[in-house]
Amino acid sequence: MTVERGMTEVFVELPFERGLRLSGQVVENDAPLGGAMLWVGDAEVRADREGLFALEGLEPGPNQVVISRPDLTGLQYQSIDLQTDLEGVRFELESATATVAGVVVDAETGQPLDDASLLAGDAATIGAIAAGGKDNGPLAGVSTAYSEAAGHFMLELRANANRLWVTNDRYESAQIPLNITPGEHLEGLVIRLQPAPPDAPDQ
Repeated sequence: MTVERGMTEVFVELPFERGLRLSGQVVENDAPLGGAMLWVGDAEVRADREGLFALEGLEPGPNQVVISRPDLTGLQYQSIDLQTDLEGVRFELESATATVAGVVVDAETGQPLDDASLLAGDAATIGAIAAGGKDNGPLAGVSTAYSEAAGHFMLELRANANRLWVTNDRYESAQIPLNITPGEHLEGLVIRLQPAPPDAPDQ
């Protein structure tokens, strides 16, 4: 903005794009999930005690909604196409059909690896994510978790999850077949990641 010599006031119109609004309710087992967390891009919100939420300033077009329980477990993804404000959308947080727990370690040293990313889904979806990169892949229907202290992880599996993809900086990614029946809780899975060659980009 330029103020010419001798002028005391300048009026400027500033356009502000309001963006789109997405609102509704998060439920689990047909009951409101109070305190659920939702993210769309950089926008995030915590649902109220009745599971009600509203996200503002969203970009039009295909969006990916990330939903979790209040303690950030049960992370799930929903794809939604926003062309106008959407009110009264109902997101059902699916209950896990099975769980798998274990540890991620360095294949050469046996040292535990923190912050490894684990994604589970059907083979076709996981294959597409692995080929295109997890940030751009079709995450709907995928469960995800990160290894924590001492490399430990616990991952809730959705229906038809039969493939696990594990990544960590400076390590080669790994796809692991899963054969877990509904209701099963598998413990003690050890995932060994090979260090990437020194001249290779991060996997």
